[in-house]
This record gives sequence, C-alpha cells and structure tokens, in this order.
Amino acid sequence: MTENRDSTTIQKREEHFAHLAEIATMLLADGLDKISDTELADRYEITDEDNTIRTFTHHHLVRILESNFESACEKYSPWDIFLCLAMHISAEYPDFKDPLGYIKNRPLEYIEILRTLSKRKTFKGGCPACSDL
Repeated sequence: MTENRDSTTIQKREEHFAHLAEIATMLLADGLDKISDTELADRYEITDEDNTIRTFTHHHLVRILESNFESACEKYSPWDIFLCLAMHISAEYPDFKDPLGYIKNRPLEYIEILRTLSKRKTFKGGCPACSDL
C-alpha cells in the first residue's frame, strides 16, 4: 500500500511540475524564450524561426510579458500563476516577490528564470497545490 501511495505521490508531483512548466513556457510566448540579450538595454532583439530579427524597446518587452500573463490567466488561473508558480520561483530565487513588479524592473532576469524552469521542469519549495503531495 505504501508503494502505491508513493508512486501516486510521485506521479502527482510530476504532473504538478509539468503543469507549472507549461505555464512558464506560455509566459515566454511571442519569442521571449529566444531573446538574445542578457543585460538591460535600450533595445532588445529576438530572432524568429525564419531568421527574421525583431527589435523592440524595454517598454515593449514589458508589454509582451504583461500580455503573456493575461493570456496565461485566461488559459490557467491567476491562482496557478500568481500563487503557485510564484511561490516555487521565490523558493529558488529569494529576491523574487511580485511577478508583475519583477517583469517591469527585471524583465530579462525573469525571462531567464522562466526559461530555466520551463526546460528543467522541476521546482523547489512548495505551494498550496503540492503541499499534500
């Protein structure tokens, strides 16, 4: 019985992490996962699949992230994004507190965090959704 419970717990945790990774990937929509800059600048570049280079300002980068949040909240729930995902991110990145404030002040760092988590598909810490797992 313990083995079944352990395997069920592992499976549920993997499903939870896959769900969070899916959200992180969605927050990187519109090419943000391909942004080439790693430091704050006046302009940023994204190279699309067809090798087209899109250039935009810091303000536009923040707007893309905000739009991705809006889309993610339509597909998932704000609870998943602003509580669960945020709690897991802050467990690993202690400076992370407020997702919307973070994208305005540190958008490239936030993109890098999302890129790492979406690829790795594992998360530190806990949240209300996984506290019983």
